[in-house]
Amino acid sequence: MTICILSNSFYIYNESKKKVDIILDRVVLYEYTVNNYDYYTALISWTAYITLLTGASALFCQCIAKQAIGSGIPELKVIMCGFKMKNYLSLQTMIGKIFGLTLALGSGLPVGKEGPFVHIGAIVASLLTRITSACRYQAFFSSEGREMQMLSSGCAVGIACTFSAPAGAGTITAYYQTYFPSSVFVVEELPIFALIGVFSGLFGALFVFIHRRIAMFRAKNCLYLYIFGKNPLFFTLFMAAFVGIVTCPDGTGQYFAGKFTFRETLADFIANCTFILSNKTAEGCSKERLERWIGINHEFSALSSFAIYFCVYFILVAICISLAVPAGIFVPSFVIGACGGRLVGEIMALLYPQGLRGPDGPQIFPGLYAVVGAAAYTGSVTHSLSIAVIIALMIGNAISSFLQPSIYESMIEIKNLPHLADLPPSRISVHKLKVENIMIHDVLCITKSTTYAELRELLLATPHLRSYPLVTDSKTKILLGSVARKYLNYLLHEKLGPDSIIDRRRINTTSDLLNHIRRNSRLSNNNLLTDRNISGNTLLANSPLHEDRRGGN
Repeated sequence: MTICILSNSFYIYNESKKKVDIILDRVVLYEYTVNNYDYYTALISWTAYITLLTGASALFCQCIAKQAIGSGIPELKVIMCGFKMKNYLSLQTMIGKIFGLTLALGSGLPVGKEGPFVHIGAIVASLLTRITSACRYQAFFSSEGREMQMLSSGCAVGIACTFSAPAGAGTITAYYQTYFPSSVFVVEELPIFALIGVFSGLFGALFVFIHRRIAMFRAKNCLYLYIFGKNPLFFTLFMAAFVGIVTCPDGTGQYFAGKFTFRETLADFIANCTFILSNKTAEGCSKERLERWIGINHEFSALSSFAIYFCVYFILVAICISLAVPAGIFVPSFVIGACGGRLVGEIMALLYPQGLRGPDGPQIFPGLYAVVGAAAYTGSVTHSLSIAVIIALMIGNAISSFLQPSIYESMIEIKNLPHLADLPPSRISVHKLKVENIMIHDVLCITKSTTYAELRELLLATPHLRSYPLVTDSKTKILLGSVARKYLNYLLHEKLGPDSIIDRRRINTTSDLLNHIRRNSRLSNNNLLTDRNISGNTLLANSPLHEDRRGGN
């Protein structure tokens, strides 16, 4: 027997893989409560469902691994730039990410899964790298370059698993099926697509700005800190309850299809039918799909429902992705962009009911505009590119990049993670400056032919350096890697014995003295200090030393 959580439903399967019963579904629970009790009891059940599962997700991450909170992509960008992030690639973090994400998605919180999936894929790749480090080909698996390649592969696998697509080019087509006629596109629509790109860029930059302002407000506002404190769990529970109240089906949620999931609403946005002309042309949407947005008695307008949906989730997603639960950004951004594109497409269908070229030309399909808006807005928020709708995406990306950094770079700055900052604007003369004008020419380095006496003189002359470059020879100076100063001290101690002058140069502070005592005690205790205990040495992934090792074997 297998239990599966799909979207907001908990299903149970028997041994024959047939679904036999629905254990719990928030929509079914709400409808049951409305039919048997009253509206307020149903509202409490709807809100409690979201709050309890979101709270369970946040509590699980707080207890198991706090590193599982959030998207994970900002931290991976930092790690792949060469910085070390403690416990972000551990098995404990992966467990917290998997169960926390399952509960967060099952609660109905407006968050995605792409970022957590990428993080999980990177953790699996890191764990495989550690396992293979005990392999007989240790030199192959233990290089820093090989670790980065494994992390990149893990991230790619995470994206492929998100969209059930082995190739990145087919992600949208594979995950969100679209069925448009071959003649759906006309050249006259290019300016409209460019306009969608402009608005996507502006709203994408506004989204990043609002998210950053919310994070700063939570960190510095005295009233917020007085109410919620510094523990993010209370604010997470508060926002989960707020989302439940706002999206209640018979409350405010009836104005923007609040009871439906992202996947269900996205299917409506990219559908090749028209909401506005449903009673006038054969391209109108089905009655079931139409009633989701305009009500059973047609008491609402599809355009107003789309506009409210866009505004509500634009704010909710900006807040919810910063809660103390695993949360992705890509899918919510994709749905918000699809809603904006669908709104433009419906307006175009209303203005040109017979198409831009008249009755003999192709009709306007708002679903196509939704696909363009989804790609353009997602690219504006994440600064990613796609060849599917290159015009709108490039325009939106350019505008958003000019106004704001990507959402991931913004998160890196908010969390004060180590990163390489972008170069600030400067005069053109600065960009003409060459590296040789500012670099050090007489670089102190070590070659394969350096003697112990030369090593001793180098250590005495440079007590402030912690690491030294290792090159092939003094003429070509091809970089092979770096050697830590403490490893060289250990090497001289092993080969030449204790050196009072070097030890005196190194002991300057109380902490240095304590480290010296510990080091000497370890050395005198059966020589427990070995070259495997010394960290700080780096060997490039592709260097002549690998060839020497293979030749020596």
